[in-house]
Amino acid sequence: MKLQNKILAGLLLLSSAVGLFVSCSKDTATDLAYGIKPNQYNLINRALIIGTGGKCIKGSMPTSSSGNNFFITQYPRAVQVTAGVVLYYNYQTSDTTNLCKVYLQIDSADSYWEVPVQIDPVSKQPYIKVLIPNFILNGNFKFNMAVGSCTGGITPIVNTNILVTDPLSCGSSFSGSVGITAMVAKLEDKAGKVRVTYDMYSIPDRLDVRYNGSWVASTGTLLSPIGYPNCNVADGFVSGSNFVEFNYDPKTSKYVEVYVSGCNSGTAWDIQVTCP
Repeated sequence: MKLQNKILAGLLLLSSAVGLFVSCSKDTATDLAYGIKPNQYNLINRALIIGTGGKCIKGSMPTSSSGNNFFITQYPRAVQVTAGVVLYYNYQTSDTTNLCKVYLQIDSADSYWEVPVQIDPVSKQPYIKVLIPNFILNGNFKFNMAVGSCTGGITPIVNTNILVTDPLSCGSSFSGSVGITAMVAKLEDKAGKVRVTYDMYSIPDRLDVRYNGSWVASTGTLLSPIGYPNCNVADGFVSGSNFVEFNYDPKTSKYVEVYVSGCNSGTAWDIQVTCP
């Protein structure tokens, strides 16, 4: 029953995302009856929900045509995510003025995505907005990514390890290291203050919390409504242990999203969500 509910929620999420995201999935509810396993690369790739303007293309990703003159200089090496949470995948390239397309693929899939470059208006950095639907089951797979210039150059492909995990609950704790973490917690029926406790140890990391579509708590300046967590945010990278809080009302929503930006080599952190 829990799995059926999860799949139903994923299908509803797909339908509600029309106009905000693009999906090239042509699978039916019957195809998804038992969820998509992490080694079903073709199905995962087709089920991805990507920012407006993307298209899914049959075949292998384009190969590099620019030698060492155009390449990706920064990108997440690892991502931990709860299926159903929007993933903000930020990157940088050696040429920042001539970007047109991003190519994205689940490693070993028989198709790939071509997506227009998006620039965050706050940080002025390029990023990709990706939603891994709820019916993707827990496990590991890889993203392949390359960037295309407006004059036809294409960077070499880089890889990101993706780990899909269960949603959190009240009292849940989770740990991580270098990379992007985007987790959802399903909370309980009591209203009040929700506390997110963290220990960033000696190497600084940043914590951001979104509730009911708004950024409500952070270790730094609250992100703007159109902002997203990334390694180029100017503040909020802290070390040591402390907590952030926000007001919770189960009548509004029972779900909260927790983002951790681990941008420095060798970092490690622990997070716990405590209900009222």
